[in-house]
Amino acid sequence: MLKFTNEPNELNYDIASISIDLHNEKISSLNLKDILSISRIFRDFLEENQHKILTYVCDARPVFRSIQNQKLNP
Repeated sequence: MLKFTNEPNELNYDIASISIDLHNEKISSLNLKDILSISRIFRDFLEENQHKILTYVCDARPVFRSIQNQKLNP
């Protein structure tokens, strides 16, 4: 699930935090359809919120790469 949350701040900037919450552990990696869907959601959000500052936090889990993609940078 993609979630955009307004972040309060002392300077009254318009800041949104973006998080991707997994409801269960995925064994397989995201397919192209998933990635394109996520990119469309980001595009639509940015088009509607052109003056918003976006932030994100990465978790500490390693990125899964299939055997054929081991040489790719996560």
